[in-house]
Amino acid sequence: MMTVLYGIGMILRFILKIALLPVQAALTLLMLAIGFIGGFANIACGLIGSFFVIGGILPSFVLS
Repeated sequence: MMTVLYGIGMILRFILKIALLPVQAALTLLMLAIGFIGGFANIACGLIGSFFVIGGILPSFVLS
């Protein structure tokens, strides 16, 4: 009786693994996309911030 239940559990576990594989792939792609967008935003904000810093420092040297 226990071996039959063990076999049924193994089959159910295998079916669940196969069924949840597309979900895992979609979540992995979503995670990579969010990481890419975050990195891009980091670079963009860094460039904008450096322009503000240069724009704030440069006039003080030019005007003095």
